[in-house]
Amino acid sequence: MRDTRASATQLADALERIKLVALNTGLEGARLGESSGKALVAIAEEVRNLSARGLDVVANHIRLVEEAEVEQTKLVQAAELAQSLAMDLALQLRQTQECQFDALASLDMLEKAIERASGLDASTALEVQRVAEHGQGLLNALEGLSVSRRQKIARTLLLPAVEPLLRALLNTAQMDSRSESEQ
Repeated sequence: MRDTRASATQLADALERIKLVALNTGLEGARLGESSGKALVAIAEEVRNLSARGLDVVANHIRLVEEAEVEQTKLVQAAELAQSLAMDLALQLRQTQECQFDALASLDMLEKAIERASGLDASTALEVQRVAEHGQGLLNALEGLSVSRRQKIARTLLLPAVEPLLRALLNTAQMDSRSESEQ
Protein backbone atom coordinates (compact mmCIF):
# COMPACT_ATOMS: atom_id res chain seq x y z
CA MET A 1 0.00 0.00 0.00
CA ARG A 2 2.82 2.37 0.85
CA ASP A 3 4.50 1.65 -2.50
CA THR A 4 1.22 2.28 -4.33
CA ARG A 5 0.72 5.56 -2.51
CA ALA A 6 4.33 6.58 -3.23
CA SER A 7 3.87 5.77 -6.95
CA ALA A 8 0.61 7.74 -7.05
CA THR A 9 2.33 10.69 -5.36
CA GLN A 10 5.14 10.58 -7.94
CA LEU A 11 2.54 10.48 -10.73
CA ALA A 12 0.76 13.49 -9.19
CA ASP A 13 4.07 15.38 -9.06
CA ALA A 14 4.73 14.54 -12.72
CA LEU A 15 1.23 15.69 -13.73
CA GLU A 16 1.74 18.95 -11.82
CA ARG A 17 5.01 19.52 -13.73
CA ILE A 18 3.27 18.72 -17.05
CA LYS A 19 0.51 21.15 -16.11
CA LEU A 20 3.14 23.81 -15.33
CA VAL A 21 4.94 23.10 -18.62
CA ALA A 22 1.59 23.39 -20.48
CA LEU A 23 0.94 26.70 -18.73
CA ASN A 24 4.37 28.02 -19.74
CA THR A 25 3.81 26.71 -23.28
CA GLY A 26 0.45 28.51 -23.41
CA LEU A 27 2.08 31.73 -22.23
CA GLU A 28 4.81 31.34 -24.85
CA GLY A 29 2.14 30.73 -27.49
CA ALA A 30 0.26 33.83 -26.43
CA ARG A 31 3.47 35.86 -26.60
CA LEU A 32 4.12 34.67 -30.15
CA GLY A 33 0.94 36.22 -31.27
CA GLU A 34 -2.30 35.17 -32.71
CA SER A 35 -1.25 33.59 -35.97
CA SER A 36 1.56 31.27 -34.91
CA GLY A 37 0.79 30.97 -31.20
CA LYS A 38 -2.92 30.12 -31.43
CA ALA A 39 -2.32 26.40 -32.07
CA LEU A 40 0.30 26.25 -29.33
CA VAL A 41 -2.11 27.88 -26.83
CA ALA A 42 -4.87 25.38 -27.78
CA ILE A 43 -2.55 22.38 -27.32
CA ALA A 44 -1.23 23.78 -24.03
CA GLU A 45 -4.82 24.27 -22.78
CA GLU A 46 -5.72 20.67 -23.72
CA VAL A 47 -2.59 19.32 -21.97
CA ARG A 48 -3.45 21.36 -18.85
CA ASN A 49 -7.03 20.02 -18.87
CA LEU A 50 -5.80 16.44 -19.27
CA SER A 51 -3.26 16.98 -16.49
CA ALA A 52 -5.98 18.35 -14.20
CA ARG A 53 -8.20 15.33 -14.92
CA GLY A 54 -5.24 13.03 -14.29
CA LEU A 55 -4.56 14.80 -10.97
CA ASP A 56 -8.19 14.26 -9.96
CA VAL A 57 -7.91 10.56 -10.76
CA VAL A 58 -4.63 10.26 -8.86
CA ALA A 59 -6.09 12.12 -5.84
CA ASN A 60 -9.05 9.72 -5.87
CA HIS A 61 -6.65 6.79 -6.13
CA ILE A 62 -4.62 8.05 -3.16
CA ARG A 63 -7.84 8.46 -1.16
CA LEU A 64 -8.84 4.87 -1.97
CA VAL A 65 -5.38 3.62 -0.98
CA GLU A 66 -5.63 5.46 2.34
CA GLU A 67 -9.08 3.95 2.97
CA ALA A 68 -7.68 0.52 2.12
CA GLU A 69 -4.84 1.10 4.60
CA VAL A 70 -7.37 1.91 7.33
CA GLU A 71 -9.33 -1.26 6.49
CA GLN A 72 -6.12 -3.27 6.41
CA THR A 73 -5.24 -2.00 9.90
CA LYS A 74 -8.70 -2.97 11.14
CA LEU A 75 -8.35 -6.44 9.58
CA VAL A 76 -4.94 -6.95 11.16
CA GLN A 77 -6.35 -5.96 14.56
CA ALA A 78 -9.33 -8.28 14.09
CA ALA A 79 -7.00 -11.13 13.08
CA GLU A 80 -4.83 -10.53 16.14
CA LEU A 81 -7.92 -10.54 18.37
CA ALA A 82 -9.17 -13.74 16.72
CA GLN A 83 -5.78 -15.36 17.25
CA SER A 84 -5.77 -14.32 20.90
CA LEU A 85 -9.30 -15.65 21.40
CA ALA A 86 -8.35 -18.90 19.67
CA MET A 87 -5.39 -19.31 22.01
CA ASP A 88 -7.65 -18.63 25.03
CA LEU A 89 -10.16 -21.16 23.72
CA ALA A 90 -7.43 -23.76 23.22
CA LEU A 91 -6.28 -23.22 26.81
CA GLN A 92 -9.83 -23.56 28.09
CA LEU A 93 -10.33 -26.72 26.05
CA ARG A 94 -7.13 -28.18 27.47
CA GLN A 95 -8.29 -27.32 31.01
CA THR A 96 -11.71 -28.84 30.28
CA GLN A 97 -10.06 -31.98 29.02
CA GLU A 98 -7.94 -32.21 32.18
CA CYS A 99 -11.09 -31.77 34.30
CA GLN A 100 -12.78 -34.49 32.29
CA PHE A 101 -9.90 -36.87 32.95
CA ASP A 102 -9.99 -35.98 36.67
CA ALA A 103 -13.77 -36.54 36.77
CA LEU A 104 -13.42 -39.92 35.07
CA ALA A 105 -10.74 -40.96 37.55
CA SER A 106 -12.96 -39.80 40.44
CA LEU A 107 -15.91 -41.74 39.03
CA ASP A 108 -13.76 -44.83 38.76
CA MET A 109 -12.70 -44.43 42.40
CA LEU A 110 -16.35 -43.87 43.41
CA GLU A 111 -17.43 -46.99 41.55
CA LYS A 112 -14.80 -49.05 43.39
CA ALA A 113 -15.89 -47.54 46.72
CA ILE A 114 -19.53 -48.45 45.98
CA GLU A 115 -18.48 -52.00 45.12
CA ARG A 116 -16.51 -52.32 48.39
CA ALA A 117 -19.26 -50.78 50.51
CA SER A 118 -22.27 -52.54 49.01
CA GLY A 119 -20.78 -55.60 47.42
CA LEU A 120 -22.53 -54.53 44.22
CA ASP A 121 -21.01 -53.32 41.01
CA ALA A 122 -21.92 -49.78 39.97
CA SER A 123 -24.52 -50.79 37.36
CA THR A 124 -26.31 -53.09 39.83
CA ALA A 125 -26.22 -50.35 42.49
CA LEU A 126 -27.74 -47.95 39.96
CA GLU A 127 -30.54 -50.41 39.21
CA VAL A 128 -31.20 -50.90 42.94
CA GLN A 129 -31.36 -47.11 43.31
CA ARG A 130 -33.89 -46.92 40.47
CA VAL A 131 -36.02 -49.63 42.09
CA ALA A 132 -35.92 -47.72 45.39
CA GLU A 133 -36.93 -44.50 43.65
CA HIS A 134 -39.83 -46.25 41.92
CA GLY A 135 -40.92 -47.74 45.25
CA GLN A 136 -40.81 -44.30 46.88
CA GLY A 137 -42.83 -42.87 44.00
CA LEU A 138 -45.39 -45.64 44.39
CA LEU A 139 -45.70 -44.97 48.11
CA ASN A 140 -46.14 -41.24 47.48
CA ALA A 141 -48.86 -41.96 44.91
CA LEU A 142 -50.67 -44.30 47.28
CA GLU A 143 -50.72 -41.69 50.05
CA GLY A 144 -53.03 -39.59 47.90
CA LEU A 145 -55.68 -42.31 47.90
CA SER A 146 -58.22 -43.11 50.56
CA VAL A 147 -57.35 -45.86 53.05
CA SER A 148 -59.86 -48.33 51.61
CA ARG A 149 -58.66 -47.83 48.03
CA ARG A 150 -55.06 -48.07 49.17
CA GLN A 151 -55.71 -51.41 50.86
CA LYS A 152 -57.60 -52.73 47.83
CA ILE A 153 -54.80 -51.76 45.43
CA ALA A 154 -52.17 -53.16 47.78
CA ARG A 155 -53.99 -56.55 48.02
CA THR A 156 -54.96 -56.96 44.38
CA LEU A 157 -52.13 -55.34 42.44
CA LEU A 158 -49.08 -54.79 44.58
CA LEU A 159 -48.94 -57.84 46.84
CA PRO A 160 -48.70 -60.37 43.99
CA ALA A 161 -45.87 -58.34 42.40
CA VAL A 162 -43.98 -57.47 45.60
CA GLU A 163 -44.36 -60.73 47.56
CA PRO A 164 -41.74 -62.68 45.52
CA LEU A 165 -39.32 -59.78 45.95
CA LEU A 166 -39.87 -59.71 49.70
CA ARG A 167 -39.29 -63.48 49.94
CA ALA A 168 -36.06 -63.17 47.97
CA LEU A 169 -34.89 -60.34 50.23
CA LEU A 170 -35.72 -62.27 53.38
CA ASN A 171 -33.93 -65.38 52.09
CA THR A 172 -30.88 -63.30 51.21
CA ALA A 173 -30.90 -61.65 54.65
CA GLN A 174 -31.18 -65.05 56.37
CA MET A 175 -28.29 -66.44 54.31
CA ASP A 176 -26.17 -63.37 55.11
CA SER A 177 -26.85 -63.72 58.85
CA ARG A 178 -25.98 -67.45 58.73
CA SER A 179 -22.75 -66.65 56.90
CA GLU A 180 -21.84 -64.04 59.49
CA SER A 181 -22.60 -66.32 62.43
CA GLU A 182 -20.54 -69.14 60.90
CA GLN A 183 -17.57 -66.85 60.47
